[in-house]
Amino acid sequence: MTDEVEAEDLEAENQHDADENQPVNTEQEDQIEAGNDPNPVTETQSIVRRSSRVSTKPTRFNDFIMGSKFLGIDARPNTFSYAELRTATDYFSAANKLGEGSFGSVYKGTLDDGRVIAVKQLIATLHGKGQFMTEIEVISAVQHRNIVKLYGCCIQGEKRLLVYEYVENKSLDQALFGKIKLSLSWSTRFEICLGVAHGLTNLHEESRIRVVHRDVKASNVLLDSELNPKIADFGLAKLFDDKQTHMSTRIAGTIGYLAPEYAMRGHLTEKADVFGFGVVALEIISGRRNSDSSLDDDKVYLLEWAWNLHEANNELELVDEELSEFNENEVRRMMRVALLCTQTSPMQRPSMSRVIAMLSGDIEPTGVITRPEYLTDFDFTDITSFQSAHTTSGTDSSAPSTSTSHTVATPTDAASRLILHDIIGEEFLGIDARPNTFSYAELRTATDDFSAANKLGEGGFGPVYKGTLDDGRVIAVKQLSIASRQGKSQFMAEIATISAVQHRNLVKLFGCCIDGEKRLLVYEHLENKSLDQALFGKSKLSLSWSTRFEICLGVAHGLTYLHEESSIRVVHYCNDQHYRLQSGLPGWFRLRLVLH
Repeated sequence: MTDEVEAEDLEAENQHDADENQPVNTEQEDQIEAGNDPNPVTETQSIVRRSSRVSTKPTRFNDFIMGSKFLGIDARPNTFSYAELRTATDYFSAANKLGEGSFGSVYKGTLDDGRVIAVKQLIATLHGKGQFMTEIEVISAVQHRNIVKLYGCCIQGEKRLLVYEYVENKSLDQALFGKIKLSLSWSTRFEICLGVAHGLTNLHEESRIRVVHRDVKASNVLLDSELNPKIADFGLAKLFDDKQTHMSTRIAGTIGYLAPEYAMRGHLTEKADVFGFGVVALEIISGRRNSDSSLDDDKVYLLEWAWNLHEANNELELVDEELSEFNENEVRRMMRVALLCTQTSPMQRPSMSRVIAMLSGDIEPTGVITRPEYLTDFDFTDITSFQSAHTTSGTDSSAPSTSTSHTVATPTDAASRLILHDIIGEEFLGIDARPNTFSYAELRTATDDFSAANKLGEGGFGPVYKGTLDDGRVIAVKQLSIASRQGKSQFMAEIATISAVQHRNLVKLFGCCIDGEKRLLVYEHLENKSLDQALFGKSKLSLSWSTRFEICLGVAHGLTYLHEESSIRVVHYCNDQHYRLQSGLPGWFRLRLVLH
């Protein structure tokens, strides 16, 4: 299991052994994702009761979804009884177990009519319910030969099961990288790549609802008896209406396949799937994972290696050594298409229908190919471990975010790679200096009830408002989203970091507010906003050369303090133009994003 699972992984489990590349969901899917419904299906809606006992009869699907926003599925899936599936899988025996992930287990079974099935048995959690509804919603609305078929579901008491067609050759990642790899000829690999492209084209452009899969990767491509690919695992999928051009959402997916704009800003379009497809295409060509630390430094990251080979006109070196015969023109074409799909700008990536045309040779793969950016690390840092873990030089413990900058401290390994915990009372993580606390009423008054006129901006964790305290101090109040556990964790990271550092080139934290589920941070207000607005905004500031030079020097002083002079070493990722003119703003985001 790779280290990306620490961000409350949403492994939408396939019909295969537990996958090393398990997906990450920093969204902390507390809401039912299928309809973004903040009110999940209640117990009385999802459980049929007689007297005080849970019924042993299956719940009707219509009853289960009653009251939820299910985006108008016309066709309801077939329902199976739990007893029927228990019999089909021989009481969910270990011999029939195909794999296991964070949502539950998958079993092979045989129905009375002879159909061989794969049964996904979900753990009874809100996450499981959300994934259950999303998967049904998507697969019930799309039908395509390159998309796995859903036979039906089972809803009985707290039990949630999904019933799929059984796909004999498990997943593409097992075929390429597993202990018992399949012998895939070049022509077979090319057809698999083309089949995945057809499946994604259907989701993006041809089905009656537009679907973004969000977790396109080799382990989510299943291979049938004839090695035809079928896209699976729609638990993280997002549905778009006809008029939507994009969606802003917290990131979910798997490291190595995440598009930069989605990983950094939560900006989701079909082009995020195109990026993932490009990575899968390179894996198909090379027969290796997108990241392999056992290889030479120049080959560790597949996208980087592929780019370097392309630059050197040496594309054929990428081909899997196990392929003794291959079509050189197809390899070069497929590699160029893959690099186009993984371009940093989503605007430079082709649509999936254009990908098909390019792979098929109907049109030439055109477009300027630049060095791709890609995510290589994604970890949570447990700030609560600071009190028991000393900082050490050279330790780089941090992780990615949904936005453009973030801050974490760098403790020893004991404090790294752990999920952040909630704040309990006023326990502030072993920080010596406790920040001042403000009441919610005090901040509401200061910001004129958080009025729109006082709103300074909004980020992934919530809006920021200008306010004035009773003592005359002008403040900036960051109001973290109530629904976001990620926000609570980021709240802890920000307090831990800024309370431990004091410098004229770092923004000053006046205090915080913890009131029930409300989390607010109170900063000094900086009049001239950010450097990027001063340089590139609609109302740019007139900055003389001497001023620009001093700004640059001030930022350098702030970073030197963080790295070398403060009581704890702090790394601020990623450095960009969102510096305040008076001071850097560490802690907007608590995760590390590594882009190459």
